[in-house]
Amino acid sequence: MGWFAQGVFGICDFQFWWSVTNQITWWSLLAYATVAGWTDVRSRTIPNWLTSAAFVAVMGIHVFTGAALPAVAGFFVTGMLFLMPTILKVWGQGDWKMAMVYGAGLGALPTVFLWSLSMLVAKVGNHPISIWSRKFMTNSKAASMPLGLFVLCGTAVAYLAVSLCTAFR
Repeated sequence: MGWFAQGVFGICDFQFWWSVTNQITWWSLLAYATVAGWTDVRSRTIPNWLTSAAFVAVMGIHVFTGAALPAVAGFFVTGMLFLMPTILKVWGQGDWKMAMVYGAGLGALPTVFLWSLSMLVAKVGNHPISIWSRKFMTNSKAASMPLGLFVLCGTAVAYLAVSLCTAFR
């Protein structure tokens, strides 16, 4: 598989799921999603410094493992795939940048799957969050949905699902 196809279809090799590089990539994305989810719930923003640090960490992992070109391809393809919802204000630019970091870490299609899973989780979990938001936030910020929190939930669910599937095969 060429580097561009690897960037689109997935950088993490599920045949070697328990390899150190796969685990470091997933755990760094989980750490990023945890902090991004926390700040997104509190202020409805994902700071640029956090996204930049996560991108540098993910790219550092892939440069170390020789997968820098697929990571760059995943970053740009994810950016193009998620550009239209960002323009249509389905989510904010911080969420778009977060998706591109995931694209660099996992590849474009796994990121699309993960974000689809996160949007399903958001449909279920949005009601309690909106009640909390109306109680503690201003009206303009309370109306928006903290997608970073749901991406954290989707990432955790996907990680556990793949871990369980690979552990019992």
